Amino acid sequence: MNVGAGGPIDGHAATIAFCRQFGIDVGRRTQTIAGSIPYRYDLSSLAAPGLAIVGDAAGITNPMNGAGIHPGLFSGRIAGECAVASLGTEDPPAMLAYDRILRASPFMDPLLSEMIDRVRTWHDSFINSVTEELHGLDWRAVDARVSLRAFLRKPWIVLHARDLLRMIRTLELCDRYGW
Repeated sequence: MNVGAGGPIDGHAATIAFCRQFGIDVGRRTQTIAGSIPYRYDLSSLAAPGLAIVGDAAGITNPMNGAGIHPGLFSGRIAGECAVASLGTEDPPAMLAYDRILRASPFMDPLLSEMIDRVRTWHDSFINSVTEELHGLDWRAVDARVSLRAFLRKPWIVLHARDLLRMIRTLELCDRYGW
């Protein structure tokens, strides 16, 4: 079993508390691994003849939620398919198709990394204020009426309208692909 926690919290304490809450004996753990979830590398290519960089090693993760399993499985499957095609035709450069396929996938959409970079600049008071405006609404319920009401109550939020629209587009992307 893999249990972890992330964010601007004490990840170790949160993980221990989670395990205790669900009856997981932390004394039986075999190892402790901690690290950041990579979400973007500026690699000129994810493939070369006979080589494919997949999953976390390629920075193919969802920076909005730290998910790496789905993108890792997807990239591994595509790498395998390209390797089979390359070996089957005895054409090592056919492996380069992997890079093209991955870069066209939603996992490599620049909106994901741009949005998380932007969110990291937001002050807690801004995040809290937006959360208060939502009143527990699901992000899918944010429409023109909800937005107008928020802008009338807190006019300064208009300054962040572009970021908030991008956030909705990012959440739609994550929702569409189930991550």
